[in-house]
Amino acid sequence: MRTLLLSLFGSTILLACSSEPAPPAQDPSNETPPAQVLDAQRPLNFVAPLGWVEREPTQAMRAKEFVVGEAGENPLLVIVAHWPNGVGSLQDNLNRWKGQVGSDDPTLTEYTANGLLATVLDAEGTYQGMTGEAQEGSRLLAAYVESPAGRVDGVYTIKMSGSSEEVTPWVESFHEFIKGL
Repeated sequence: MRTLLLSLFGSTILLACSSEPAPPAQDPSNETPPAQVLDAQRPLNFVAPLGWVEREPTQAMRAKEFVVGEAGENPLLVIVAHWPNGVGSLQDNLNRWKGQVGSDDPTLTEYTANGLLATVLDAEGTYQGMTGEAQEGSRLLAAYVESPAGRVDGVYTIKMSGSSEEVTPWVESFHEFIKGL
């Protein structure tokens, strides 16, 4: 019994005095936060800004739909459409949107955030959508969002259109929505 105890005691001392040092303690301040590591993997963040209310999309091609401001008979909408197989090039879409509002001189703003490239067109003129009558004094905000890093498949287009008077107070929240994706 005494031999067994001495053997166990000796083995414990040998293991404790091993020549390999213990791994250093991890310093949490030097670690990359999980959000930065997962950023390229997370889905798009469709958080409605203050004054926007998400509702069930009214057409199959729409991924998301938001009512902006007061929800009257003909509310101001933000329409998010997802095109998994693409929807033409950025330039094709910019040309189409410029044609819809009859503007040769729109403002273009580009964002790069969270692995996405977004180009926002802001144009005023006479809006002629796919259906309906031409509407003078209109403003169109339209974004083309793509992911060269493969964060999302395909392209997203995000649009708000209405009278300049209706759209103008919501321009900043539209841009914040795009930046937050």
